[in-house]
Amino acid sequence: MNEYGKNLLILIKCEYVNHHDWMSFLSWYSIRTNLPDAKMCVLCKRGMYTTKSLFSWVYKCKIPFIQYKDKYSTENICKNTKILEITPEIACIDVLKETLDIYPTNSDEDCSFVNYYNKCGNFIGPEWILKNKNIFENINECYSDNMTLNEHKVLSLAKSASILFKMIRGM
Repeated sequence: MNEYGKNLLILIKCEYVNHHDWMSFLSWYSIRTNLPDAKMCVLCKRGMYTTKSLFSWVYKCKIPFIQYKDKYSTENICKNTKILEITPEIACIDVLKETLDIYPTNSDEDCSFVNYYNKCGNFIGPEWILKNKNIFENINECYSDNMTLNEHKVLSLAKSASILFKMIRGM
């Protein structure tokens, strides 16, 4: 495995819900930006019936997309490949470091992966999801004073990703 993710398979495990749609896109975009050699796949637990079409971006971006009902085993997916399973609120903010540990965005740790769900500037996941807001449509509301470098990196990625997401979704 090199710093750009060669021989690394990243599985984004999510559910078929609105906020996991855009959060998984941000995860994918951040990984594609910082780890261009990594392989990716979206594993989506199928939820209740919805009339809203979600995850259309995976087809347009040619990302393997596997939907499952109850359980999905990652055993024997790829031999000789390191597998990293993440959830949609994880962003890759830099090339690979020595560990694959995930830190909160308000940490000053020099790391590859951060979890932005609980706080990233003014973005607080649970509050935004209850209001049915997404980070791409409201990116300017996310910035605040006294943000860490990791928070700035996530919001910079989100700002770039929002352009592509809106174009793909036709927003």
